[in-house]
Amino acid sequence: MSEQEPEVLSPPTEQGDMPEQESTWPKTIGIISLIYAIGGLLCQVIGGVMVVASEWLAGLQGIDIELPVLLKLMQGAMLVVVFVIGIVMLVGSIKLLQRKQSGTSLLKKWVILRLVMVLVGMVLAVLTLPAQVEMQKSIQKQTNEIRREAGMSGEKIDEEKIQFKIVLTAVIFSGVFTIYPLFLGFYLSRKKITEEVQTW
Repeated sequence: MSEQEPEVLSPPTEQGDMPEQESTWPKTIGIISLIYAIGGLLCQVIGGVMVVASEWLAGLQGIDIELPVLLKLMQGAMLVVVFVIGIVMLVGSIKLLQRKQSGTSLLKKWVILRLVMVLVGMVLAVLTLPAQVEMQKSIQKQTNEIRREAGMSGEKIDEEKIQFKIVLTAVIFSGVFTIYPLFLGFYLSRKKITEEVQTW
């Protein structure tokens, strides 16, 4: 009967030999950005349809409006540019999920472009404010006529109130559209993140 060989114990593994746990932020930020990009692209498509069909939709309610050509062109140009910027974010999100350096580069470019477009949108809102006010006044007048024909009282047309609503809407939307770009820009610019991206 042979003696049992003593069990050979392997030397303890040093902490440095332990496999490094893969960071999860690329997946988290990538998925959030992807959803944001897809949602934004859908909004631009719907916005484009609304610009084209706005006069027809108003006509269904018995309201005859005609958007100024300049306003149509500005809205159309903004929708196209923002749509293209959305594609940049979409591609950047996918590449970030694949842990490619170009993903963070594209997303940083998207941040800059998106913030620039927010500023452009604010400027255009101010430049087109008189045309927007006149259009809203025309809609309100026709709405009041329809209400009176139906035996209801019309609302008082207050130009200052209309102007305030338009400006307030522009400010609110601009503020909402800057939240994620600012967060993403600051997050991707952190030293820890940039150092990790360089190792991909």
